[in-house]
Amino acid sequence: MAFIPTETWNRKGFEEIKPLLQIMGEETMRMSQSPAKVFSGDVFGYFNYMSVVTIDGFTSADGITNLKFMPISYSYNTKTNITSATFRQIYGDELTDIDYKPSKDKGNVVRPTIKS
Repeated sequence: MAFIPTETWNRKGFEEIKPLLQIMGEETMRMSQSPAKVFSGDVFGYFNYMSVVTIDGFTSADGITNLKFMPISYSYNTKTNITSATFRQIYGDELTDIDYKPSKDKGNVVRPTIKS
């Protein structure tokens, strides 16, 4: 069986090989754990859409700094080198209690099940 580059993915800084649907499901659950802060604004320069960033000046109700955010909308102006983005707060480093069962596509619509 030949390796298909888009069949499995990994996130920068993590030693993992997972299907993209699994990574997307995990990231969605991480972003939806609690009410989250949303930040909209412009950033000078370009950054990858799949980045996780921290924004100076944001602290949680219990005084935690270095809150993590992910972009949920994004546009880049190449002429001015400005990225306009909306960021949403994410929680936790990893979700460890997910039971993910991939299934092969047999030509029918497959609905994956992600349990937590």
